[in-house]
Amino acid sequence: MIKKYLAVVIAAAFANATYADNHDPKNEAEHETMVVIGNRVDTQQQEYVGSVNIVTEDELATSANLMDSLSAVPGINAGSDLGRNIGQQFNIRGFNDDDRVIIMQNGVPRSSALFSNQVSSFRSDTDLLKRVETVKGSSSILYGSGAIGGVISMRLKDASDYLVNDENFAGMVGGRYESNNMHSYRGAIAGQDDSGKFDFVLYGKEANFGDIKLADGGTQSYDTVGNDESAKTAYVNLGWNISQEQRLALGLFHYHSDVETAWNSLNHPDTSIPTVGELTQTDLTVNYSYAPFSNDLIDLEVASYVSQSEYDRDYINTNNSTHIHYANEESRAGLSVKNISRFYTGSLYHTAVMGIDYHHRQDDASYSSNGVASQFHTMPSEYNDWGIYAQDLLEVGDWEFTLGARYDYFNRKVDNNPDADFTGDAFSPRIAASYEIANGLHLLGGYSVAFRAPSPHETGAEGPLNIHYWYLPNPDLKPETSEEFEGGISYVNNALFTQSDRLSIKLMYFDANINDMIALETLPELGESPDQSMYAQYTNIDNAKRKGVELTSTYDLDNISVSASYEHLDLYDKETKEKVTPFADKVRIAAAYTFQDIGLTLGADVNHWFEPDQNPESFMWGTTEYFYVSDSYTQANVSGIWRIKESGLPLGVLNDATLKFGINNIFDGQYINAENVTTTTKVGKETNYYVDLDLRF
Repeated sequence: MIKKYLAVVIAAAFANATYADNHDPKNEAEHETMVVIGNRVDTQQQEYVGSVNIVTEDELATSANLMDSLSAVPGINAGSDLGRNIGQQFNIRGFNDDDRVIIMQNGVPRSSALFSNQVSSFRSDTDLLKRVETVKGSSSILYGSGAIGGVISMRLKDASDYLVNDENFAGMVGGRYESNNMHSYRGAIAGQDDSGKFDFVLYGKEANFGDIKLADGGTQSYDTVGNDESAKTAYVNLGWNISQEQRLALGLFHYHSDVETAWNSLNHPDTSIPTVGELTQTDLTVNYSYAPFSNDLIDLEVASYVSQSEYDRDYINTNNSTHIHYANEESRAGLSVKNISRFYTGSLYHTAVMGIDYHHRQDDASYSSNGVASQFHTMPSEYNDWGIYAQDLLEVGDWEFTLGARYDYFNRKVDNNPDADFTGDAFSPRIAASYEIANGLHLLGGYSVAFRAPSPHETGAEGPLNIHYWYLPNPDLKPETSEEFEGGISYVNNALFTQSDRLSIKLMYFDANINDMIALETLPELGESPDQSMYAQYTNIDNAKRKGVELTSTYDLDNISVSASYEHLDLYDKETKEKVTPFADKVRIAAAYTFQDIGLTLGADVNHWFEPDQNPESFMWGTTEYFYVSDSYTQANVSGIWRIKESGLPLGVLNDATLKFGINNIFDGQYINAENVTTTTKVGKETNYYVDLDLRF
């Protein structure tokens, strides 16, 4: 499939800045508080009307598991899994599936689960990421179908992240060791010619993950989760600065993981009869940007990509002579054109963003048991989405207004089931305002609409696709829609008590109505199916309410940095008042101190989950009643970063090294996500020591 679309991508020749991770060539400052995925244009984090967060390169280094790092972000809930790299569970404001959360790496959309309901590693590499931005809540205006939960945008490093002081060549070797059975090694070379016109980076890594030891001795049944993963990453990025105003870049990313794990890696700790498989992801991007210095009306970014991912595995049980082969495949191709115009009309200053998007996706799967193939009534399936959008950020005096709208046309079809075809459109407006009532103090408020088109599986699922239900198709499904209000206040002061301190606080409240939610409804009135299972069908049955608050704050004074966050979420059915997704309120406090004379930073953080308010408190499975967890939990971590070059110590080859180290879950405390029950094995990983050495030359 990569070859099939290669000609399309080369012909398109697009995008220096990615689909979501744009780089403004007119503003070279990459300040950590500048975000782009919320507005698709550089915006100060504190002035963005909504909840958007940044995970930096140093924060990503605290774990080899990307989901662990993301779970520190308010509004992102993780831990409802067994800790495997290939099987990670998460949700953003209550949602975690492919169709309600948009995940991208360098603008290439990712399926978190590959329709296998367990793979959520994102097929990414934390050591290759320079930063991750997250926006929570309804975000369809700039990203189309699916951004009801939010957006996760991962940005890869390029040559500029390795070349220092305009040097022509640089190299890097590094390695990581974790006490809970993980180790890796990596290397990269980067360079540019004397004129700075051409640059490149080549990167490679291998990471190995073994059995996972559970916190506080685990449970009565398990103290260790069986696991064997070997992940390899290769990455090439070539850049051509055609002129000071134009850039062309080509990127190729490949991820391959050999795994020996459980059939359902999210839920099954036992691997005595393992599933052996391969997980791959390949992305090709061609990027172009043009920003003439003499014309503020043109800041053009065009992006195209093709990608392919696959999870292919075998389960062989010699006890009952069972051999199951299951493979899931996904191919994507996309094109995005965006322009930013900056201009005045009277006293109004405009930052107008206009763009068009096209996205194609094709899913396929094969399943056989002892050589007998199963028929998929929803595979192969195809998605075609077209979108056009316009948004204007207007600044006048102490006010900033955001006015925008997006129109999407989408088509879903199943190759061998024309009755499952679905075509529709959606209109997604957004209006927001920011008012600076005093120096650094902003009032924020906004309203946005998001939508989620039905998937081919939901419209076309038919027959005994699992042992519990006999599916009936429903081609008349309507799209889900989310109407969300966000309001709050932010405050930034760069000299509150002294000339060198900085205080930053942002408090956001959100309230959303999610209408026509698509859910699987059982149909007992139809009797039993030919397999003696229950009939079921995807229908528009639920109207949900989502509301909550997110608070983030940071205070910096000379060598000291202190931060705190709080998050609360309620997501429930408006009719029954029962929780759609259980959620525990969480508070996080972190502090760090930098010894500038030796280039050493030491930090610690404490995470506390309050007792969740469960509704319902239990459920029946067969004749057994299971109770949802209702306890509070606390975990603490410590970390350090030593930039040896800043120490001035004569350490020879180590002078340009960076040493990162720490202890996660230092008190070996268990943590059970509110989505789980009291008898779960998912109690978190035991105390984990890590050390990571990065040597530049």
